[in-house]
Amino acid sequence: MACGGTASHAPKSAPEVGGAAGEPSGAAGTAPSAAGGSGNGGVGGAGGAEAEVAGAGGVEAGAAGAAGAAGQPSSCVGLECLAGAELIYVPDREWHRPAGAVNMNSELAEADYQPLLGPTFRAKFSSDAQSLDLTPTAGGDTVHGTRDATRTDRAWFELVLFAGGRFVVQASANELHAEYTAYGSGMPIVSSTRGLLENP
Repeated sequence: MACGGTASHAPKSAPEVGGAAGEPSGAAGTAPSAAGGSGNGGVGGAGGAEAEVAGAGGVEAGAAGAAGAAGQPSSCVGLECLAGAELIYVPDREWHRPAGAVNMNSELAEADYQPLLGPTFRAKFSSDAQSLDLTPTAGGDTVHGTRDATRTDRAWFELVLFAGGRFVVQASANELHAEYTAYGSGMPIVSSTRGLLENP
């Protein structure tokens, strides 16, 4: 997992989403009317030609619509998807303090995280994705966060905790990864978890 800290890195399991094709709307217009063509000679024939042209246009429009539908992603997993989103943070790894010194501004090593089955949180992002509310799904106090606009490679939210903290979101090819870290007054970092942001 690659959240937290000041340097960008890829999550442990992450790399360091089509619609249905539409039917041509003008298919019925591809063949000119035989009756129209035989009634008034050239006039009827011209009318049939016009119908054929209109039909061809419908086919092209239908094909274009199908191509557009095929290009639409079925889900959104980039950081731009955070705007107005309500997701569930599912931590699956917990940080264990290493023997050496730890700086809260430094990237925490993935090797210091161990598997965890921890409580989940509801992550509610503002419509402009510039603020965040984190609430335990089992009940408890909500923690508010404000986005640090200077960090453009990830969505970094400074949390309003006793000594501060961070909630950092990064996107891989098909997932959103997050880190929830709480700072301490007597020690730089009190706790940290990493996991996925999932749909409710």
